[in-house]
Amino acid sequence: MKPVTLHPLSVLAGLVLACLVVLSIGAAQTPRPTTKTTFVGEVPAEWWMYATTPYTVPSDRRLVVTLMSVATEVYVNGVFDTPRFLPVRTVGLPDIGTRVVPQPGDVITGGQLWGYLEPLN
Repeated sequence: MKPVTLHPLSVLAGLVLACLVVLSIGAAQTPRPTTKTTFVGEVPAEWWMYATTPYTVPSDRRLVVTLMSVATEVYVNGVFDTPRFLPVRTVGLPDIGTRVVPQPGDVITGGQLWGYLEPLN
């Protein structure tokens, strides 16, 4: 029987390649999703949103506007509604801190909105 000889450099290269494959498989796995809800203030993190207008409030949610940038007049469903939005904290104006809650299906135009989408109960 003929003796088997292994080339040392080839064995080393094969071991390195095998280790890289094992490491890359481990790195490609996604972490398990957690069911823990993270809150930002009193609101779950996944509810927070930013929207440029025109924006339509989803039919299964209520939009709570907590901050806005009023570049122009604000309209809700085509009706001038800037006075109702001005008590919200606005960029460049004093912080009054109230919130405006447009209803599901409302279309808002004029400005940028920050807030959260609260599910309907």
